[in-house]
Order: sequence, then C-alpha cells, then structure tokens
Amino acid sequence: DSVLRFMVFYSQEIAMNFKKCFKCKENKVISAFYQHEAMADGHFGKCKNCTKKDASEYRWTNLEKVRAYDRARAGTPHRKKKCIVYREEYIAKFPLRYKAREVVNNAMRSGRLIAPPFCEICKSRKKLEAHHNDYNIPLNVRWLCLSCHRCLHRDLNNQTRNGKPPFWEGDK
Repeated sequence: DSVLRFMVFYSQEIAMNFKKCFKCKENKVISAFYQHEAMADGHFGKCKNCTKKDASEYRWTNLEKVRAYDRARAGTPHRKKKCIVYREEYIAKFPLRYKAREVVNNAMRSGRLIAPPFCEICKSRKKLEAHHNDYNIPLNVRWLCLSCHRCLHRDLNNQTRNGKPPFWEGDK
C-alpha cells in the first residue's frame, strides 16, 4: 500500500513538472515553457523553442512592419530615458574604454584614421570593428570583423582563466 501511494505521488510529481507543447506536441519539462500569468499552470502553452521559431518567422515575413514598430518604440519617452541612463552607467563603469572609442570615432570622422579593407585575422571584407589592445593608446587599434573580434575576446577571457594561447596562434 505504501509503495502504491509513493508511485501515485511520484507520477503526479512528474506530471506537474512536465507539459505538452500544443505546437510540436512534445512533452517537455516545465522550464522549457515561458511563464504566463493567464495560464492555469502559470506557463505558456507553447514551448520556448516553438515560440522563438514562430517569433522569428513572424519577424522575417513582416520585416518592414516590425522595423517600423521597433523604431516607434525606441522613440518613446521611457525608452529614451532608459537609453540615457544606460549610457551614463556605461561611461561611469568604463571611462577609459568609452574615451578610447570616442577618440577612434572622431579620428575616423576627420579622416586621421582609416580602416583597412579587410580583417587582420581572416582577411574577410566584412564590416570591421576597431579592437583596442590597450585603451591608454586609443589610436593603436586592430581592425577585425565581428566574428574574429568576438573570438578574440572569448579567447582573451579564456586565456586569463587558463593560460591557453589565443585562437589565431593555434596550439603551441
């Protein structure tokens, strides 16, 4: 009798932690669903993967409408205020980084600094970003595409954690 009660309790406990997505029809853990106050169990009926897929499809099929909405939303007073607050917090937190970025932007506008036509690492002709090895020398930058710049920062962060060489130096 106690074993049966345990099995019933355990099966109810499992059922409470799982939910079936109405879109893909898969049973998934409850954490795979966004929280939603209006739903009886407090979670949206569509899993996160299906929700993201639907949102992405909607965005691409209604691109101009969504872009117009985003532009209008960015112009609302509370969004503008948040943007100003975020910028002030960023400048206070990273004053040297901010100053170096401003120096590079001003030098590019005035023509004193010109980006090369390709990434220093992969030689691609994608849009380039200025990477500062040292923020104290603001005009000494490396010109990298977005993917190489991200890899560089990822590897620099990993290097400080475990002493491995950066990705462009390979395994030594």
